[in-house]
Amino acid sequence: MKIATTTVVLLLFALTTKLCFFGVTNAQNSPVLDTDGDELRAGVPYYVVSAKWDIFIGNGGLTLGRSNDQTCPGIVVQTKPSLIFVDNGTPVIFTTAEEGGDDVIRLNTDLFVEFIPGIDILCESTVWKVDDNVSGDETAWLTTDGVKGKPSLNTLTSLFKIEKTRKNYYKFNYCPSACDSCGGIATLCDEVDRIRDGGQMRLGLGDSGWPWEFKKATKTIKQVVNV
Repeated sequence: MKIATTTVVLLLFALTTKLCFFGVTNAQNSPVLDTDGDELRAGVPYYVVSAKWDIFIGNGGLTLGRSNDQTCPGIVVQTKPSLIFVDNGTPVIFTTAEEGGDDVIRLNTDLFVEFIPGIDILCESTVWKVDDNVSGDETAWLTTDGVKGKPSLNTLTSLFKIEKTRKNYYKFNYCPSACDSCGGIATLCDEVDRIRDGGQMRLGLGDSGWPWEFKKATKTIKQVVNV
């Protein structure tokens, strides 16, 4: 009788542990939602707008910018405040890095972010990338000369993830999952923060992630790329 009781206890413990693990895993890979409560879809244009109102920058969206010393690549900046209207910025599209998956954008999974194709007539790419040409205490800024494709050394600096903060607010981070062809190379693991650089509010790697939310760029949404 004692053996039977012990067996039942062990089975219950194993089942509970499995359910808890499944619940955590399921929550970590839940769909990212837009401001209408709909799941984000790959290839669909969205505005990325600040979830917090700031007296100096308002709650504007992200857009393509230029650094003071070069035209290309572009940089990722927040629009400047306006007393008349909220500037939602330039729409972005997301592409999942995982091959063969569905088109739903999920939490904590590798993805590519790019401003809608054709928006930049000066530079070839609009794919977000972490500038890896930095040293010491220099900020690793986000630029727009990234590369999409199968996770590899060529695409490693363009792999981002979305994490949930609260409500339907989200933050970006740069912490790529291991890729088969990267040879075990170590990468940074940091939050994507909003950092002032001269007269611009830029995105770069920092200690804490700024909260954002995603708005459909049009009410009648259409996929602009095939993924």
